[in-house]
Amino acid sequence: MFVLMPLCCVYFPLATLPDWLQWISLSLAPTYVFEGMRALLLNGAVETGLMARALLINAIYLAAGASAFLFYLADARRRGTLVGMGE
Repeated sequence: MFVLMPLCCVYFPLATLPDWLQWISLSLAPTYVFEGMRALLLNGAVETGLMARALLINAIYLAAGASAFLFYLADARRRGTLVGMGE
């Protein structure tokens, strides 16, 4: 958690990070949330585009996680490595 917080721009704006680290930070959804909150506090403007990007990134990560889970579940069923817990 403490490693991700600076990358999510909790403490400082995204522009203060080096270029190579900005790419990593932009792949995290909380970065857009904190940048949107910062824009609201400093400029008084609601940045809906930032929230839409955060939602899109979350949807992509959810789809990737569900796909990986289903793949490994099917693989475990095929190989017979699931433990039966029924009585």
